[in-house]
Amino acid sequence: MKVVAVCALALGLALPCAAQGNVIKKITSEAFEKNASQLLRQRIRIDVLNKARIVQGKILPSGKPVAAPYLNDIERHLFKSVRPRGISLLEGARAEQVAEVLDRYHQTMKQFESFRKEMDVFLYYQSKPLERHTLSSAEKSVWSRKIVEMHSQLERLKPFIFSKDPAYQAACEYVAYAAQVVDPLLCGAISRPMYASPGRVYKKSEFFLHAPRGKKSARWNNSLPKQLRVAILNDETDLLNNFLWMQQMGGVPAGWKVRCYTDTEKLLQDVLRAAEKPDLIITDLIVPGGGGFYLTGMLRDAGYNGTILALTAFTEKDRVGRRLFESGFDGMIFCPLNWEYDSQWGTAVLEKVRTYFYYRQLYGWKR
Repeated sequence: MKVVAVCALALGLALPCAAQGNVIKKITSEAFEKNASQLLRQRIRIDVLNKARIVQGKILPSGKPVAAPYLNDIERHLFKSVRPRGISLLEGARAEQVAEVLDRYHQTMKQFESFRKEMDVFLYYQSKPLERHTLSSAEKSVWSRKIVEMHSQLERLKPFIFSKDPAYQAACEYVAYAAQVVDPLLCGAISRPMYASPGRVYKKSEFFLHAPRGKKSARWNNSLPKQLRVAILNDETDLLNNFLWMQQMGGVPAGWKVRCYTDTEKLLQDVLRAAEKPDLIITDLIVPGGGGFYLTGMLRDAGYNGTILALTAFTEKDRVGRRLFESGFDGMIFCPLNWEYDSQWGTAVLEKVRTYFYYRQLYGWKR
């Protein structure tokens, strides 16, 4: 340390004032850089021990450790509190819908805090080589059930919140860490989004309903169902009238029963109450009463297993497709701006629907 100080002083005397500060700062920084991380970690250990309590003769940390520059699993996941920050407000949602989702959000986070308190002590001891023990089948079963249940609750919340909500992200990371500790094989079981179609792997071209390349086969031409109950949700009345006009002119299979909606809640209640539910729902994402994400989340949560296609002006980007896929949509139809004024839009939608059922028959997709 004396050598560093002398060198810094000597250089400082030989340089102009502006340069002196820079050189001294650089030398001082380099001198302490190697020891900074070690000193900080030592301080963290002291702080944790000062806040620790004795449980069954063992030291158990309590409180939140000071953040370290390189976090280990305990510092990253354990003994933290997660504060809910809010939800992504539903487009055009009514006050009672917002209140319902807010209540679901806070209830889920409250249940997560109870889950975390139960898991923290177990995960702490499992992270210590001298304390760790091999879990019996019974222990694995108990912890696995709790983890899967918590994961399911978080997945049900997913369609209604921002994907980068801090509290939600922290909760998902914690559950994934717990699954890795209890049983690595459990990670595969909970990594699949809850609302994604079982047995189906996300593939961009198929999700955006691109027709098969090359000459379209007879199988593709004949893949459009002759009998189908269809519900269309969109707040553009011109678009809905265009489709109904096409149906009257014979552009839609005669066996199709089509109903159009401009309000999300009305469609949701009709589907939940109907004895014969729609086989196909085509919905915009931004519609009064909640929109496509709200509708799909509520229907999938209620056990609806029909086909839901998003009709949206969002471009065909992979991140958009994956979020829709994970939220319970079966495909996306790109809708250019002012498409409602195009007399051919209904025909283009039918081509996309035909392509969906072609892939569904080809791969055996089922919900």
